[in-house]
Amino acid sequence: MLVLAPTRALVGQIAGEWQERLPGHCVEAYTSERRNRRPYRQTDIIVTTPERLDLLTRSWKRHWRWLAQVTLLVCDEIHTIADPVRGAALDAALTRVRLLNPLLRVLGLTGTCGNPEQLSAWLSGPHLTSTRRPVPLEWQAYPTRDKFKTLLGVLDARPTLVFVHSRARARDLSKQLQQAGISAAAHHAGLTAEERLLTEQRYQQGEIKVLIATPTLEVGVNFPVEHVVLYDLTFYGARKSALSVGAAWQRAGRAGRRPGLTYASVSVIGSPQEEPHRYLTPDFEALHSPLGQGQHLESFLLGSISGGLAIHPSQLQRLCDRTFAAAQGRVSVRETLLELRHLDAVEEDGARLRVRPLGRVASQALLQVRDVARARLLPEAPTAFDVLLLVAGVLETPRLTPEGAVLVEAQTLLVPSSLLDAREYIRQEDLLTACVLWEACHAGDEDAADAFGLYRPDVTALREQAARLVHAWAQWRPDPKLRLTAVMLASGLPLEHATLTMLSGVGSATARKLARTGLADVEAVATALPEDLVGAGIGIRRAQALITQAEALVKTFGHDLTREVPGCPETRSDFPLDLQGERIDAARLARACTLHVEVREMGFTVTGGNAPHHVTRELRCDCPDFLPARPCKHVLAVRLSQGDPVACHNAALIAPEA
Repeated sequence: MLVLAPTRALVGQIAGEWQERLPGHCVEAYTSERRNRRPYRQTDIIVTTPERLDLLTRSWKRHWRWLAQVTLLVCDEIHTIADPVRGAALDAALTRVRLLNPLLRVLGLTGTCGNPEQLSAWLSGPHLTSTRRPVPLEWQAYPTRDKFKTLLGVLDARPTLVFVHSRARARDLSKQLQQAGISAAAHHAGLTAEERLLTEQRYQQGEIKVLIATPTLEVGVNFPVEHVVLYDLTFYGARKSALSVGAAWQRAGRAGRRPGLTYASVSVIGSPQEEPHRYLTPDFEALHSPLGQGQHLESFLLGSISGGLAIHPSQLQRLCDRTFAAAQGRVSVRETLLELRHLDAVEEDGARLRVRPLGRVASQALLQVRDVARARLLPEAPTAFDVLLLVAGVLETPRLTPEGAVLVEAQTLLVPSSLLDAREYIRQEDLLTACVLWEACHAGDEDAADAFGLYRPDVTALREQAARLVHAWAQWRPDPKLRLTAVMLASGLPLEHATLTMLSGVGSATARKLARTGLADVEAVATALPEDLVGAGIGIRRAQALITQAEALVKTFGHDLTREVPGCPETRSDFPLDLQGERIDAARLARACTLHVEVREMGFTVTGGNAPHHVTRELRCDCPDFLPARPCKHVLAVRLSQGDPVACHNAALIAPEA
């Protein structure tokens, strides 16, 4: 049996609940966050995401033995097939798996579908519907021009979930409610996993009465909610749009999931122009798959060709005709195939289609062809920052704060980059994103988020997305610098430290320990003695094995990959930074200006960051970022407080107001 759920959190929840209720069966969750030792064929009930099933059907020959034995596929929240970003993967996965296993039964579950007969006809099954709900919902609309005052009026002692559209709104609204004497908290994807878990536990235990949430809670985790409030009925994204009726009822469906309840309520608050009364009637919008559009169709065709499901244009057309997108209008492959040939992702040998290396890498990594092809823009000998600048063009740009603007300017002055030295045109958005990634690898995700005024999970996600794309570039264009930059992003380490993770069994934590003992890169390990590695908690026998491995690895390098020429401030700015040979990160120096230093008997205590740190009289810090050759922000803060001329001079140039 195969179960699909739209989010990794929901996959884990379903697997746990089903395993508890079916102790005689093996239930496993398969997501990118979990390392499963149990093969698919040894699992009775496989719970996964549409993206993973999409990937499995692209390499179906390796999974054919167990795929052919699946008799039932349960697709929870099947209405997500209309999601403009992720819906195409669900359409593609269902189309391929039904072609591979014609006897497969598909059970699609949803409570918000405007065209259920069309969807059930596509799945070759009956449409079963029910209006019964274990806990009835009582709806009430409140047209108003003072939404907050109305919200205060509808709140009572019951556990309440208030849906808003943005993190800023969740944060601000929870503060307003707290000031009004109401126990409230915000819940959104910008919080760390630990912060979200703590908030959820406090809400479930009754310590928090009102939870302000973004659409991340629209599906999935169940809470003891008795009252749902729809507070934001208008979404301001790329364009202004109204909340759909389907989304409104999905959010309302979070209410009444606590055993023993006899009823739950939903309050819709909006301005008269937003017509809150229209959400009281379940006139759901029709579902439309995005698979037939642009890059989604390109990805579907590549995955089908690379997997051998279709090797002729006519076969591709017949396969596309089986998609839900085609059930709503013809999907033509001709123009898309021409575009894939133009990108050199596909070639035609006679009447047979073959995937070129670019297309194969994009398909296996579930990436868009144009995103992988962007590697063609790299200079001949790129620096790590050059790679970050180009990968930034694919990622979502974080919002720039005034503090972040100072860091961008500071990093731009000194970071090694042939693109910046050549004065190539670079979008400000790409420069900002590259600077955030650079800071995350040199100071850590938490410090980068603090420095740029971002959420740590957003920085982590940005870095992981960049690592995934650069890894694909390195597969398509085998280049040692690309491979090393991918490792740098994946491990969150500076370039030289990232070389340490290329050793077997050395992760980011061990690499940091080795760096603190003075072994900053793999070349240093290759020339070290076994005793030199003991300080990093490594035994003598393992140390000798790592040294031998490092010696062999260094011989494969054509040149020192971490030796990059620093940027020239004179060519990038009207004022130079005289660092007198020191390797001082301009971003760290800018952050040091905001810290507070207290003189102690044994040294200094530096506060103002995420946690206080101790700096000795010899200017050694207890933070994980400290290196003697590269001062951390806490050491720089002490030097500033003591009037160090080099630090003060450059700090005045970077942050003259400090």
